Amino acid sequence: MRFALSMSSLVALAGLAVAAPCLPATAQQAPRTQMAQAATLGSYADPFWGRRGDLICRRWCLSDRTPCDTVQEKAADDRCSGDVRSFYGELRCHVGGDPRPECPG
Repeated sequence: MRFALSMSSLVALAGLAVAAPCLPATAQQAPRTQMAQAATLGSYADPFWGRRGDLICRRWCLSDRTPCDTVQEKAADDRCSGDVRSFYGELRCHVGGDPRPECPG
């Protein structure tokens, strides 16, 4: 009888072990969806592009929160000195159909 209880316990534990990895995946889908919606093109959460008015500009680095500033302004405040730069120079595109290939679509 004692062996039957431990065997049923093992079966129950094995069932939990198989089902457990599936549980967190469904719980984590909601935050990922919210993050994807929050990081729309040019939003504050977008790591590559930022917006000012009808312009969308490429960030120099992740800490560049005003990417539509000129190169001189960025160099003057040394905003990306400790970060890896993702873009050198200045790239400004017009929102909504700038035909240049380096501008976001």
